[in-house]
Amino acid sequence: MSESLHPFIRGFSKAYALSGSSTILVDAGPSQGGISRARRRLASARIDPKSVALIILTHGHGDHVGLLAALRSLTGAPLMAHRNAAAALAEGRDEAVVGRTPALRRLLRILPPAAVGSRTTVDVDRIIEDEADLSPYGVEARLIPTPGHTDGSVSLLTADGRALIGDMIMEFLPGRPRLSLIASNPRALADSLRQLLDRGARTFYPSHGRPLDRTVVERLVGAASRRTASG
Repeated sequence: MSESLHPFIRGFSKAYALSGSSTILVDAGPSQGGISRARRRLASARIDPKSVALIILTHGHGDHVGLLAALRSLTGAPLMAHRNAAAALAEGRDEAVVGRTPALRRLLRILPPAAVGSRTTVDVDRIIEDEADLSPYGVEARLIPTPGHTDGSVSLLTADGRALIGDMIMEFLPGRPRLSLIASNPRALADSLRQLLDRGARTFYPSHGRPLDRTVVERLVGAASRRTASG
């Protein structure tokens, strides 16, 4: 039987719990808080803090790290992230927030730092640069570097084809999923999604929006490839 998957933090930026013989938490939402708030989040999702074997950060942006320190303290679980995300967290800053369009890049340059910065300093226990097997943490899944949204982005791919992809795809408007408008490397973003498709991902779970069937992702990646080819 496949592991259970559900968001334990909902709203603007989802964070997921994947449970097999143990539980892995993926991201920590936008809202900062202490152990009491973290305990309420887990209790509302019926997650025993003692069952949490690992916490994963998909990338180092502020809307994913709110309860990171509190969840690690409450559960005692190690935190795993890519080296680039870990470096940003250690300094209390976001990974680079880079707009895909000239207009968005101009907007991001004039925003105050607090508008895009996490201001959360956390040390990462398990730093990865290559693919990692998550079966020692109680789930049949792999953690795969998927750069593009940020250089330190990673995705979790389960053995049965569910992919937790952070912000590689976003859906702020109903029915309008699109490749992230924030991308440190747009070509790498499309390539990373194609890698997940090639490895059998069937359903994609973004942090912003609803789960997406692979046919939607194939269409988005195909459109991005055609734009790149045309210039």
